[in-house]
Amino acid sequence: MITKLIPVSCGAAFDGDGGLWKPSTGFQCYVAAKDGRKALFSEAKCETHDFRTGVGEGFRSVYSDFNGIPGLCIETRIWLEKSTGNVRFDLIPLSDCEVSEIAWPAPFEMDSREGRTVLPLMQGSLLRNYGGGAKRFCGSVLPNSRGLTMRFFAQYDRRGGYVMLIETAFDCGLLLDALPGMPVQVSCRWEAQLGRIGRERHLSLATLKPGEDYNRAAAIYREYIRSRGELVTLNEKIARNPKVAEYLNIPICHVRSNIHIQPGSHFYRPDEPEFNDRIVTFDEVGEKLKRLKRMGVEKLCLHLDGWGKRGYDNLHPDILPPCEASGGWEGLARLRNSCHQMGYFFGIHDQYRDYYYDCESFDIENATRGRNGKYEEWDYWYGGRQTVLCAKQALDYVRRNYNELAVHGCKPDNAYLDVFSVVELDECDNPAHRMTREECARARAACFREVASRGIVVQSEELVDWALPYIDFVHWMPFALDKSIEEGNVIGDGIPLEFLVYHDCLISPYYPYKGGFGVPADVDGHLLSLLYGCAAYVLDDSDENDIRRMREALAWQKQVQLKPLVRHEFLGGTKQRCEFEGGKACEVDFETGEYRTE
Repeated sequence: MITKLIPVSCGAAFDGDGGLWKPSTGFQCYVAAKDGRKALFSEAKCETHDFRTGVGEGFRSVYSDFNGIPGLCIETRIWLEKSTGNVRFDLIPLSDCEVSEIAWPAPFEMDSREGRTVLPLMQGSLLRNYGGGAKRFCGSVLPNSRGLTMRFFAQYDRRGGYVMLIETAFDCGLLLDALPGMPVQVSCRWEAQLGRIGRERHLSLATLKPGEDYNRAAAIYREYIRSRGELVTLNEKIARNPKVAEYLNIPICHVRSNIHIQPGSHFYRPDEPEFNDRIVTFDEVGEKLKRLKRMGVEKLCLHLDGWGKRGYDNLHPDILPPCEASGGWEGLARLRNSCHQMGYFFGIHDQYRDYYYDCESFDIENATRGRNGKYEEWDYWYGGRQTVLCAKQALDYVRRNYNELAVHGCKPDNAYLDVFSVVELDECDNPAHRMTREECARARAACFREVASRGIVVQSEELVDWALPYIDFVHWMPFALDKSIEEGNVIGDGIPLEFLVYHDCLISPYYPYKGGFGVPADVDGHLLSLLYGCAAYVLDDSDENDIRRMREALAWQKQVQLKPLVRHEFLGGTKQRCEFEGGKACEVDFETGEYRTE
């Protein structure tokens, strides 16, 4: 417990049961001007005074006369909240100037080589406090992205530690320094709101006792999210839409129909036309599913890719009518009916952020415009040249498309709104639909709610937790790998940090083989499904052994999916163990492939 705050430059040292905690002396807090030049807090004029309210006390500092940013004035408050024992950090703009980012407060010095840093990098990473080696994530981490999937980070060593809760998270990223042989330092980087300093920013620091680790940090964060009314469990989602219950303990099957790769796309192969254009008809998809039914797969959630007008990742948001070469409206309706006859759920891949220049209704005025008046543009994905559809425009397209699907007898049982729950939140400076990151989150949430209002189970890509209340299902829970999203080793030690917070709040599967999307090549996704008590994929060409392993995973998921994950342990070597509320547990050995449940 912290008993005393000691003012230091740009922050505070803490005195408490674990001894003295102090900010890093080598870190300079700064405000970056709109051109990127950094004005240091240490060089600004500063007045510091005691600060007391009815709920706590500490000190407040007023900074002015920043070098190169005329008129900028900032107040900071660091104070100890009596009721919780947490330390509160408040950054309050007293003037609204043009800036690009603010780095405050300074990171803490961790004095033990036995200590650890807990980061919500994708699923979760545990770094050694010295020599963390997370080269790929050194520097800036974007707010609400794969690099910061939840709104906290933590560090601990022999003295105990802290959990930093990010209370105003929509504009908060991280500055991460984790080079080999150096102490890991992590601090907050507050991005501007539409180029200006914007509103006040708030943090709350909770303490860890000696011996407490990432499991306790996750529990503190879970309770914090619950206190904000943002912890929405699967049981609550089932009460909202009873159809969600039918997706518990069934496999997910991805099947891709039409593929068309535009010239100029990163994936285009000019000498391989058969690679650039491939057709699987909707009737052929139905035959693949009938094969699984004959193999004894009683229930299944279909995820159909490439069903739109020109196939996968093309022409969004103008994807209707469905691909004629694959069967058009009639073929898609037949596939839906065939799914229902087999007791399967019909689901589609969909997208309302990628905005293709050659879609029928394209208008650059609907795209997100930067502060410089320019638009993002790239041609990486299959559909070629694209920009970003402003999220404030997306809902109208969602409503239009799902009305058309219903009219033609193709209403899906579940819908996957691609990238909304993982790609960083956008800003837009078009005066017709100006949008902050927080407004972007609300606009994306409105799209999720529109789909849910039609009785459709809502899915998206990965979990960044602002989206948790609005989605029932994510298709990926990847780890951060050190080479690419599909190659390399886990950065630090991979821990199920998102599951420790949200296991009982959404459904998510792993593929039943080694390697793949966010999974190292030597790690079997089937064992991850068992260890974490989560869902499983089935492939459209699965053999009997694949089906057997799928059933193993789903049988265990049935016992624990609705229970919180309360503890994860490394048991030595290649063994890990997870324990769920009520005492059920699973232990796996990733080397031998053996597992046991308790």
